[in-house]
Amino acid sequence: MSHSDAACPSVSPPSQQVLVPNQGKHPTRAYGVLLDAERIHYWGTQLYNKVFPGELERMSPEKAREAVFDIRGATVAEFPRLVYDAFPNIPRLRRNLILMDDLEYMWLLVLKDNSTYSCRHAYLDPEDVIGIKKLLGLRRQAAKWHHVSGYD
Repeated sequence: MSHSDAACPSVSPPSQQVLVPNQGKHPTRAYGVLLDAERIHYWGTQLYNKVFPGELERMSPEKAREAVFDIRGATVAEFPRLVYDAFPNIPRLRRNLILMDDLEYMWLLVLKDNSTYSCRHAYLDPEDVIGIKKLLGLRRQAAKWHHVSGYD
């Protein structure tokens, strides 16, 4: 994904990466940014071009849209890696993506949640949050707390 190369510092060794090992099972709120279908499609196009260079250009617009749609699961799974590689001080969460609206295919990239004290109070550098929004093309969106449910 091309934006990560321009905006990311080098990756910290695992000993310097921030982990939140005791993330609980029952969050009711999660702090992060929303990834809508349009943003996911954009990054899906970047991912497809990285894996299959030049293939989309050889397809009709309909086939290209379908090809990118077919890899949207892989695209969504790529967001945490993209963010963690670019911002090594962001806490690594086991549950870092939450589907907020399955009809609109809206995902929440979780930066922290309220499942445990350590998750709720995990430090996030405001500059890192701004950088994440810039990297993902979400400059106008505020990172904020969202109600979440459905966890066992």
